[in-house]
Amino acid sequence: MTKFKELLVLLVLSVFTATSSKILKCPVNDNGCHCSEYGELEIQCPKFDPRIFVKIQPNNFLNFECENTQEGDYNLVPEMELPEAQMIKIMRCPLPQQRSLATYFKNIKIERILWLQIFSGGVNGHSSLRQVHLRGFEDITRFHLRGNDNEFQDLPSDLFANMSKLAWVTIRVGNIQLPVDLFAPLENLEFLELGHNKVANLEPGMLRNNRKLQQLNLWGNNLRNLDKEAFFGLDNLRELDLSTNGMESLEPDLFMYLTSLTHLNLGGNNFASLPEGLFANNPKLTIFKMLENRVTMDTLPNGFLSNLTMLSDVYIKSGLRKIPEDTFENSINISIIRLDGNELEVLPEELFMDQVRLSKLDLSNNWLNELPLQIFANTRDLKELRLNNNRLSKLPSQIFQRLGKLTELHLDNNQLVSLPSGIFESLKALRSLDLSNNGLRFEMQFGGNFSDSIPVSSRFQGLESLEELNLRNNSITSIFEDFTLQSLKYVDMSHNKMTSLLRIDLQFSSRSPITVDLSNNQIEHIEFSPKDDELLSSQTQVNLMLAHNPIICDCQLLHFVKFLQNENREKSNIKVQSGEMKCAMPERMQGRELTSINALELLCPLDDASSTKEKRCPAACISCDIRREDKTLLMNCLGNVSMSSLPKISESDLDHLELRMEKQNITELPGSDNPGYQQITKLYVNDNNIKYIGELPKNLVVLELENNQIESLNDSVIDALNNSQTLQSLKLSGNPWKCDCDFVKMLNFLQKFYKNITDYSEMMCTDGQFINQLSASALCSEDKLLIVIASIILAILSLVIGVLAALYYKYQKQIKMWLYSHNMCLWFVTEEELDKDKTYDAFVSYAHQDGDFITDQLVPHLENCVVPYKLCLHERDWSPGLEISTQISNSINDSKRTIVVMSPHYLNSNWAQWEFRVAQSHAATEKRSRIIVILYGDIGDINKLEPDIRDYLKLNTYVKWGDKWFWEKLRYAMPHVKGQGPLDKSKGLVKTAIKSSVDDKLELIKPVSVTPPQLTTPPAEQIANPLITKLNAKNAAKTQQHHQNGGLNGYNGHINGAYVINTSSRQSDV
Repeated sequence: MTKFKELLVLLVLSVFTATSSKILKCPVNDNGCHCSEYGELEIQCPKFDPRIFVKIQPNNFLNFECENTQEGDYNLVPEMELPEAQMIKIMRCPLPQQRSLATYFKNIKIERILWLQIFSGGVNGHSSLRQVHLRGFEDITRFHLRGNDNEFQDLPSDLFANMSKLAWVTIRVGNIQLPVDLFAPLENLEFLELGHNKVANLEPGMLRNNRKLQQLNLWGNNLRNLDKEAFFGLDNLRELDLSTNGMESLEPDLFMYLTSLTHLNLGGNNFASLPEGLFANNPKLTIFKMLENRVTMDTLPNGFLSNLTMLSDVYIKSGLRKIPEDTFENSINISIIRLDGNELEVLPEELFMDQVRLSKLDLSNNWLNELPLQIFANTRDLKELRLNNNRLSKLPSQIFQRLGKLTELHLDNNQLVSLPSGIFESLKALRSLDLSNNGLRFEMQFGGNFSDSIPVSSRFQGLESLEELNLRNNSITSIFEDFTLQSLKYVDMSHNKMTSLLRIDLQFSSRSPITVDLSNNQIEHIEFSPKDDELLSSQTQVNLMLAHNPIICDCQLLHFVKFLQNENREKSNIKVQSGEMKCAMPERMQGRELTSINALELLCPLDDASSTKEKRCPAACISCDIRREDKTLLMNCLGNVSMSSLPKISESDLDHLELRMEKQNITELPGSDNPGYQQITKLYVNDNNIKYIGELPKNLVVLELENNQIESLNDSVIDALNNSQTLQSLKLSGNPWKCDCDFVKMLNFLQKFYKNITDYSEMMCTDGQFINQLSASALCSEDKLLIVIASIILAILSLVIGVLAALYYKYQKQIKMWLYSHNMCLWFVTEEELDKDKTYDAFVSYAHQDGDFITDQLVPHLENCVVPYKLCLHERDWSPGLEISTQISNSINDSKRTIVVMSPHYLNSNWAQWEFRVAQSHAATEKRSRIIVILYGDIGDINKLEPDIRDYLKLNTYVKWGDKWFWEKLRYAMPHVKGQGPLDKSKGLVKTAIKSSVDDKLELIKPVSVTPPQLTTPPAEQIANPLITKLNAKNAAKTQQHHQNGGLNGYNGHINGAYVINTSSRQSDV
């Protein structure tokens, strides 16, 4: 005994009970074991390859678990102390031979043990638990024995001989034999659990000494023929569980000795019938259960549960088909009756006549076809009634008249099609009503034809406390006015047959927010008119669910879509859950989420397909639709039937008309006499054979004339296009434009309106020339006579001009600089008249990697200098939306110069090089110098560059960044603005500037026939410019120098149509 207690103390050492203030600590001497502290103490012995596991929890629960344990292993458990062990659980440990289980615990001191659990887990085979094994546990109050089948088959009758304090015994091992005197020593036994032991017999008198026994569980055994003597002496037994034993019958006096019985469970047996008077000696019976009887019990005996005045709960599920009307007679205190899951077809009208305190009645999952009118006449305290999952097709109008306290009513899963008027008017306390999965329509029919039916009341008037209404899966087509109940919080109308939803349908009067589930209906149309918000006064917050409806996304949906996308929708009392709201029709929008729809996509057909009225849409057109968002009629006649003219267009009250007539055989556009023609705002007539346009609609916004046969437009059409205040987009490419003198007016329009001509860069003349590269002067040739006279004059003067040109070619820079610095012959160096319509002084062509140089150096010096220049830059001055090629062409055409910042990045940019080539093309076309080249960074060997750039640099000079005179040379090359003359020192006055334009180079206004023009531009500074003086002084000495291998001549000048400055030379060489 002493050794046992010492061992037990060792096991519980690290546990600190609720009354102990100690903290769980591992023993100082672990005796070769591993110990860990994680809220509970865990010891494993030995440390490596452990075979004993001890776990001590703070609530003094001690687990002792073995795994392949040998006899000597128990000595490894370290010494511990535990004042009290509430529970000791021994798991998978073999029983010691003729010794107590206390031998498991050596060196342990435990003062008291309350509960012993033994879980064998199959390690003891056919061994038997003997009295010797329980020595040292005489003071325990609870004993739990559990093993596998066939373990501990034979328990000795003296097993509990010295354990009289036991109050709770659980034995669950399977196939056990219980000696008749096994429990005789247990005079204090109160709870006995013998469930799931396959016990076949309960010997008479086995429990005769257990008079304090209050609960006896015999479930899950094989008891068949019980005798009343088996319960002799159990006059204090309160609860008896005989469920799942396979019993087929009971003796009428079986429970004669159980006079204190309150709980009885007979479920899961095989009763075909039960005897009358079974509970004659059990007046205290409170709860009776007979669920899941395994054979059909046709009926109960008469008065089966009658005269049981303490009976409160009844649970019967035995396949009953009938039930006697006196089943519950005089059992006046029943509060719960569950008869669900039987096969009852009818109920006696007086079945519940005495159940005046009944609060919960469950008749669900039966075969009830109808209910007697007075079935609930006396159940006035009823609060929960379940009639669901029956076969009810109709209900009496007064069936619920006496149920004023009813709070929960389930009528779902029946066959109800209609409800009588006033059926719920007495249910003032009802909070939850379930009518789901019926066939309710709430409509009155005439002549048996559903199409002749009209909506009627939904029968929910007066349900002032109703909070939840479930109408799921019926045939309801509308939300009714009497749904506006003040307490309503949730309405489920999903899976019904609603086809439309109006804003006014959501006019609720609830005091609290309400959720309305309309998902999985047949809703095609949803109309939320803005006028409704003004007319409706309800402020009840409505959470609306509309998922999985076959919504037709046409113009009727416009206001609802705008409501969903309105930023102010949060201020509305209606909140729509947007998930799974998708278009079912039309096909082009199938599967689209409503929240992603643009209002301009919502269309309605012009003509009602079901109407017999004359169709307004021309027969030759595919479709005619109305777009409410902008009051537009859309006529689609795209390639349907071959048409040679525009269709007849009916007058309408819409603001706009869009007409698509692509891929037809139209040859001309009509005049204003064509009906409806002037209403057209967007006209698409691409891919036709149009040659002539008589007149255009006055409010035209979009006109597409691609791929027709138009050679020219008459003056009236061009004037209409020029003067249009509405035209935004125009397409004209793919036509054989005749680019002659008559085309000048058209060209002027194109150049003025090019930003709105989306395919301007693709327009071509009949000779293949791109129209965006034309100039008005290039289109018209002079009269032949004038050409002859000019030729004669030119022939006479050719020799003189040739000589002068040769001299000028060699000394052009010095000449221009001298003339400009002395304010002489300024007309010789001007191009202002030619460039007067140019918007910019220079277009800057550069690679985006060189942007810092542009923004930090070039732009500030040129735009913020004394005489500022206006530059055109990509990111600042380009118009958004146009093609890049068009932007480049327009920028070069609108600028007097093109500054090329040639750098390694520039040479690697395809767009930059393309700008360079376009600038060359413009210079060649206009036969004037346009390009200023700035060398920025090391570009490597010139011979390895692209051919056109290589040839250009070999034949021209350039400005190099870093040159001391860089800015002076660059401003010299730029267009010059008018300046002031020098001061007259004798008079002290400033001379008046000459009248003629003092701007750019003289030769820029002269045509060049064969060789490229040679140009110079005088600087814009005052005459006494020291730079010019120095340049004039130095250049004379360097005129004979030349450079090889792509080098440049040693002075500044013009070669091959480009202005160049030699910046590679030293200052002294300029």
